[in-house]
Amino acid sequence: MYTISVLGIEETIRAPYVVYDLAKEIRIERIFERVEALVGIIWISTTFVKITLGFYAVTISAVQLFKLYNL
Repeated sequence: MYTISVLGIEETIRAPYVVYDLAKEIRIERIFERVEALVGIIWISTTFVKITLGFYAVTISAVQLFKLYNL
């Protein structure tokens, strides 16, 4: 709803990363002009956490499947 009200319907449909485009439009005086950089950092951080948790789950599953316990 926010993206449609700020960017419009055509831009919202066309853009592959709508949240990033929406963050480009945010300007809070002269302090926060580059909010899209913060959005990018959050995306990279969450992707890293998801990959790490997925790798951990696969590792634990492989240990249990092949019964590879440390004695």
